[in-house]
Amino acid sequence: MADQEPKEKLKLKPVTIDVISDNLNRLVAARVAVVRRNAEGKLVPIPVEKLEHFLGEAERNIDLFIDSQWQVKIAGQRENKKHLPGSPKSERHQALVEAIKKYGHTFEQIDKFQNLSIVEREEILDTSIETLHSLEKSKAEFDIESLIRMVEVMANTFYANYANLEDNLSTDNVKNNLFGVYIKTEWIVKILIDFFKNDKSWKNYKLIKEINTGSLTIDNMCKALLWFIGFGLYYNDYVDQGLFTKNIRGNFKEKLVRHYHRRLPDLNITIETVIKGGFRRINVEKDLLQYAIGALLYDIGKVPFISYHDGEEAYDHEMVKVHVLTGYNMILKTQKYSFPVVAMAAFHHEYYGGKGSYNFAAPIMGKLTGKKLDYSNVRYFLTYDEKEFKNGDALSFFPCKVIEIIDVFLALTGRKKMSYLEAFKVMKTDFVARNLQLDPLLLEMFLDFIGSCGILDKVERKEIDAIKF
Repeated sequence: MADQEPKEKLKLKPVTIDVISDNLNRLVAARVAVVRRNAEGKLVPIPVEKLEHFLGEAERNIDLFIDSQWQVKIAGQRENKKHLPGSPKSERHQALVEAIKKYGHTFEQIDKFQNLSIVEREEILDTSIETLHSLEKSKAEFDIESLIRMVEVMANTFYANYANLEDNLSTDNVKNNLFGVYIKTEWIVKILIDFFKNDKSWKNYKLIKEINTGSLTIDNMCKALLWFIGFGLYYNDYVDQGLFTKNIRGNFKEKLVRHYHRRLPDLNITIETVIKGGFRRINVEKDLLQYAIGALLYDIGKVPFISYHDGEEAYDHEMVKVHVLTGYNMILKTQKYSFPVVAMAAFHHEYYGGKGSYNFAAPIMGKLTGKKLDYSNVRYFLTYDEKEFKNGDALSFFPCKVIEIIDVFLALTGRKKMSYLEAFKVMKTDFVARNLQLDPLLLEMFLDFIGSCGILDKVERKEIDAIKF
């Protein structure tokens, strides 16, 4: 349908994107007219039902206009809601949104959990388990209320694990007492996986962007865990439904081989050499559970330097890099977490050893295995098998490459404040086309997942796919 000018009788005035974002729900509820200026200079109405999606992708400097009576209309909407059943629910949502802000007060939370006994930490996790069980039993859909309950649980679990890891660094006397928190962490992550395994409401998954505790570190930890769980389940469906063959295998040579050749020019690149035997489903109960725990803890090394990572200080490359070694050492010393959890903390900035890599793989693997990491006979880019990774048969371990994608995605849309479309364009251009850092095949699947979540439409996906070199 051709662009149409708004009706003349509608009086408009300029408005900033921040004002619209801050009042989004009320504007949508009151069906207030919002208009943009397109590339040809015409004023084009933004459909109310698409306003949220538009804001997520819009450039910051776009010209926007709003009904001059918008404040009167949303005030009237609030007045009407006082008499409608269900208004307490929206007030409850607002209360819950405000409640999670305390988890972004990182110094207070760190101090609180470090002053708790191990038994008291376990009791908090027991309450978290009960919270998740109540969500699961109520068969609640993934909405803003269930999301915020999950944030409370994830934050408590993260802080409890950090407190235990810190205790373990200071004394070996607590080593035997760490098991309870570890087991309850597994339980919590398993219930989260089961929630989405039974629901799979990908259409609501874009709600993850609403997580806002006031701490970038805590926000990204929560988002990373949820994105990893969602993608892991979607990935299995992708394989089960034959979407891998339909969406990727047919144009693999044309679209993706050249990127892999940049890293291993002498290897005969097929899907079966990207990952041994080709992509297969992952075991939900065993593998996805451990991968998801890794997604919860992969950036835990940022916590000792939280003022830098949550602050506005100038970029310090050495300060940024040290979080990997810190987190890896904290997790490894417990001797409780599985190899995928250790590996995801250690290797989530390795980028196939290319530009931007921290290059920690060789020294860390040497410490883990007692022998020098040798890539001279590398045969694969990815492996599901930790032995093949440790032996140097593959450049990377599967969950490490998935968390790399999520980590870059969160950095660009979080601290960099890019729209989703802009972020994925940067990921495709700078992290695949110009330099092989992220895995091209996994990124293709992740983009398909993002599309299923309603975050990217077909036109936007075509823009990303058009990026070749």
